[in-house]
Amino acid sequence: MENKPKSINALMAYMRNEKCIDINGSVQKRKLRYIGYFHGYKGYRYFYNPSRRITYTKFNEIQAVYDFDMKLKTILYPQVMFLETALKNYTLETILSKTSSNSFNDIYVKLLNDYKDHSQNNLKKALNKRLKLRNSIYNILSYNYGKNNIVHHYYENDNYKKLETRIKSLEQKKKKKEENIKKEQNEIKEYNKELKELYAMKDEIEKVNNKLNSFFLNDSPTSNEVEEEYDNYESWDMK
Repeated sequence: MENKPKSINALMAYMRNEKCIDINGSVQKRKLRYIGYFHGYKGYRYFYNPSRRITYTKFNEIQAVYDFDMKLKTILYPQVMFLETALKNYTLETILSKTSSNSFNDIYVKLLNDYKDHSQNNLKKALNKRLKLRNSIYNILSYNYGKNNIVHHYYENDNYKKLETRIKSLEQKKKKKEENIKKEQNEIKEYNKELKELYAMKDEIEKVNNKLNSFFLNDSPTSNEVEEEYDNYESWDMK
């Protein structure tokens, strides 16, 4: 037969009849409702482990332990949270500055490598510990990926950022390459222009040289012809 959930009155009766704890009245009923049967009573049944069970005889004893625990938490909790947050943020800042990445793969490769400092005898044990840590983190991610929207968001967002970074990097390389190609094409155009001018200059020089040679090889060149060719050669722009 399936056990039905107990009402607050049934829980009080169970504590009286089965656990021999004196609990009665509307005031204690309200207090039990406030602290909760499972959190308030079952959470304080023993100290550290079940073998060190605390023997309660009155509900007021349970209430006193609960109140003491809450006051102790009120004193310590803010300080503990401050230290926890500070250590966490300092650790994250150090990790990001050392790896320049928030990817676990980068952190695993670049920082979780203290196994290298171990001797040969302990190297295998250190490597095994490192692999267990990696597998443990991946198991947590795998378990929560489809169940926890926060994990899903940041995991996908991290991969999307990597994709964006890769695309941006390739676009920058492509742009730089295109700029270099355009610059080289402009340089080639300038080279061709200069070569065209130089070839034209060369042709003109060869023409003048040929005419001068023919004049000098002629037995009776007139002085006017020589002067005319010389003037043409001298007036030619070498630039």
